[in-house]
Amino acid sequence: MERRDWTQPVLDLLALLQQQELELLAVNDGEEVLRINKGPAHDQQLAAADAITSVDQAWLSVGTGEATAQLFIVLGNEPDEIVCDWSGSKQLDPAIELAIDEHRLMWEGKPCPVTDYPFNHAKVLTETARISTAYGPNENRYIKAARRIHHRDGEIEVDDWPLISPSDDGGAYVQAWVWVSNDDLAALDLLTNNGNTANHD
Repeated sequence: MERRDWTQPVLDLLALLQQQELELLAVNDGEEVLRINKGPAHDQQLAAADAITSVDQAWLSVGTGEATAQLFIVLGNEPDEIVCDWSGSKQLDPAIELAIDEHRLMWEGKPCPVTDYPFNHAKVLTETARISTAYGPNENRYIKAARRIHHRDGEIEVDDWPLISPSDDGGAYVQAWVWVSNDDLAALDLLTNNGNTANHD
């Protein structure tokens, strides 16, 4: 039996919020409030993701300094629409909006991952958290630039977690997918055959 697994969309959102220097404070799942603002950033992601994905909807509290805000997260729509609303300090609006926009860009048009049920929830969380915290600030900027400037659906596509090869020249190579159609193969065969003919002449 398969079920939708919201772990990765939720972890991506949490990582993007943290990239905006917002601290993950607590999750209210409707029955209890879990404080998560202790320990390393990836531990906070794990705790928050575990609490959020254990229910259909939850409130996530984030903040910086004395300013706080609450994001209403609902799992059941599309992965790019998991944040339904938020309220709180207006000074946090720009950071929250940017994180949500980046998350929407990351997941727009993509289906929610599925997994066999039952599954090892802790193992999934540990692995996805490891991936989501694998990049530093500069590497994340390279990914964003590659996706915004070079990404074209169906032609050149940049994954959510591409390989990155930094260069000493002040840039980086970002892994991307290039679509090759059967027509392209036919064109290659034609060019190859023409080249062989020309060589024989």
